[in-house]
Amino acid sequence: MFPPSLSKPMKLPIQASRFKSVRGSVLIIAIMICALGTIGMAAWISIINARGRYVEQQETVVHARLSEQNGRTLARQYMMVRTAVESSGSGQTLTLYDAGGASWGSAVIPSWSGSALTTTAQSLAVNRFGPANGRGYELPLSVTVNDTLTDRVTYFSAKSRSPILSGHSIVCQAPNNSPGISGKIEATGNILVWAPNTQGGTTAITAQNYTYPLTNTSLTFRNAAGAFAPTNFPFTPITSGKASSTLGYGGAGAYVQNFNHLESSLAYKVTQGSYITVSGWVEMDERGVSCNGSGRVTIDLDEPTLPNVLVQNNVDRVTLVGQQSNGDFNAADALGAVLVVINQTSSTNELAQVRCRYRNNRRLMLGVRKSNSNGYTLRFSEPELNPDWRMIMTAESPTAVSLDEAGTVTLKGGIRTTKSLAGPTGTGQLLTIVSETDGKLLERHADRNVWVESYRLP
Repeated sequence: MFPPSLSKPMKLPIQASRFKSVRGSVLIIAIMICALGTIGMAAWISIINARGRYVEQQETVVHARLSEQNGRTLARQYMMVRTAVESSGSGQTLTLYDAGGASWGSAVIPSWSGSALTTTAQSLAVNRFGPANGRGYELPLSVTVNDTLTDRVTYFSAKSRSPILSGHSIVCQAPNNSPGISGKIEATGNILVWAPNTQGGTTAITAQNYTYPLTNTSLTFRNAAGAFAPTNFPFTPITSGKASSTLGYGGAGAYVQNFNHLESSLAYKVTQGSYITVSGWVEMDERGVSCNGSGRVTIDLDEPTLPNVLVQNNVDRVTLVGQQSNGDFNAADALGAVLVVINQTSSTNELAQVRCRYRNNRRLMLGVRKSNSNGYTLRFSEPELNPDWRMIMTAESPTAVSLDEAGTVTLKGGIRTTKSLAGPTGTGQLLTIVSETDGKLLERHADRNVWVESYRLP
């Protein structure tokens, strides 16, 4: 039998207050966890709510920004389709709607008049990255663009300038046929070729840069290091006015005689002011212009009173006589710019040759257009003198440059053509083209390109 002290189970002492304390601590911790969870949940809900408000605000802002860009795009499209190629327009409000009828931007176009191709208003803003390479001319419009929240005034401008005076040495602007570019030509400026569809390989013509607005060509030019790639800068859409049934942004154009926009034609510009009309069967001798009555015309570029000259039908040769002495050559820089336009509507005794004699330092704009697709020769008679010829030329007929002897002719200006251009091919012969940096009145005489720029006013 066990002792009395071991006959019953032992009981440990229990402290009730201790268990109460533990239960209280657990309760407090639970309450704290619940409080922290509540605070966290409240903060999370607050953040979600703030994020929701932010998203709503951003949706409004994004809608406004997209609406503003849509309004600017509508205005730019209007400028390209109407203002750049037409002479007037009434005010118009353009709005872009979604499928539900809600506005996604609008532009209020004011009424306007005048042509971007003929305006004489100098551009107020200079864009060094634009096609003008300087100021040029402009037809401005202040367009009100609505972004669904407020109205913003945006300054749109249809700008224009001669591509030759903008830095191009050669412009081949004939997208629907294949303007051949050949011969020995050295261009110090850019060469702009729209689309010589069938011409490929590397030409002997050297260039500083060259540009293709379109991509369906494999023609490449070369420099001192050999063949090189064209520039890859973004190309600003340009036009020279309506051509046939198009707006001209594909490269088609008419410059000597544009029936879709008469005022921009060289044949129209030559008649604005003092000018002489020459016909091949009529003898004449007046203010530096003479005709023998048998289709031969001579124009003396050293004559101070020489006006603009319009050469019409039945002329098979035009001789441009420059300066012989150094003194006359230097003095010719101060003579007024002259516009000479050969515009023939008949193939009878048609133009076969434009002959350039001696050298020339008078600013000259020459336009050539024949009634058919036959070409003509641009002939330099004294190349052994290595003459400088100051001339900007626009040809709507195939042009073949020839030199009578070995030598280098430096053309200060450039050539724009809608047909083929063939340089000299003889041994020791070269045509070098350098940019005209002081065109003065040639800026107004020359045919132009048009493009659209915009600036948002503060």
